Amino acid sequence: MITCYRVEHYDGYGMFFKKLWNDKGEVIANRNVFGEKDFPDLWVRHTMGFKNPHEDHLFPNFNGRNYFCAFKSITALKYWIDDAHITKLKELGFGIYEIQALDYQEGKYQILYTKESIIKRIDITNEF
Repeated sequence: MITCYRVEHYDGYGMFFKKLWNDKGEVIANRNVFGEKDFPDLWVRHTMGFKNPHEDHLFPNFNGRNYFCAFKSITALKYWIDDAHITKLKELGFGIYEIQALDYQEGKYQILYTKESIIKRIDITNEF
């Protein structure tokens, strides 16, 4: 089991999710709110400084399962996302969650976990 921290939109996806495709390649979700447009400076920090899962030797789609990104600690979350961004994220429908999961991959910079393996999820948005 691992504990991690996720910033997630009410649709279940993270800050930098834009589109979701089905197995036929058809777009099944297309969000208006996403990091590149709504948080350009945060997007640059994410793409230029923070390692994506593959750069961290992690695999978002592994053995037929979808893994979702999370921060390894509150300290890491606060390092990458400042208070002003958190305020705007909350206004746009995002929450911050402490998650305990059984199926996960741990990299140097982040955690990937499967939603099916969550054993505990606590909304900690109001602590920010």
